[in-house]
Amino acid sequence: MSKKTYYYFIDESGHINNDQNVFLYGCIKTDTPNLSESVIAKLKEDLKDELYFVEYEKQIEKGFHACENHPDIKTHFYKLLPLLNFRAYFEVLYKESEYFRKLKLAKQDYEVIAKMLENLIRRMILKNRRDKHHFFIEELKVKDKPLKNILQEIFDKYHEFDVEYEIVSKGNNNLSITDYINYNVFNIFEPDEEIFSKNKRVKQTFNILKEKIALIHIWNNISFLSRRGKKEELVEIDNLRKVMAEA
Repeated sequence: MSKKTYYYFIDESGHINNDQNVFLYGCIKTDTPNLSESVIAKLKEDLKDELYFVEYEKQIEKGFHACENHPDIKTHFYKLLPLLNFRAYFEVLYKESEYFRKLKLAKQDYEVIAKMLENLIRRMILKNRRDKHHFFIEELKVKDKPLKNILQEIFDKYHEFDVEYEIVSKGNNNLSITDYINYNVFNIFEPDEEIFSKNKRVKQTFNILKEKIALIHIWNNISFLSRRGKKEELVEIDNLRKVMAEA
């Protein structure tokens, strides 16, 4: 039986040391990266050809980054995502919690980041042990330990599997998918209930994309939300908000 090749694009959202409420890593898994690459490249060219987006041409040329893009650009990109072939996986830390404060006292930043990455990587490899795995991880400056060293230590543990990996810079089209879905999930954890209740677009987008999300692992109370299972364990906004409130 011939091997299948899976491709993974991993990116973080938030920061482990800023005043945001969430730090997360997202990973998309696909076996058709060339297809999504070409679809996103075409979107880039189509937007550059539209008079409406002339003043954003340089922004579009740099690539798709949800936190930087004009809302209308975000709309065009989000409209593509349900049509593309991928599944998304998340490791999430809710920072406004006693759990996170204790974690920061017990672990160095690079140890937390390494564990989040390994959770994603291990899950992907072990799910399809006999296949080939190619990981693309977006570059990140990590205090006290370079990302390349963190990844070397992780992947050394899986040397018996058919695995490749590389660190890539911003601008990769497939990483843009991870970036955009990260951004949406990140905003589901908005702590201010009044602000969240008014942000209808975030909720609408999540409800369109949730079928693409295979798993969300929230560290604080060891919660695993997925596409199947008990009602309270499904990838739904109410479940995510409840987990956040109990963190």
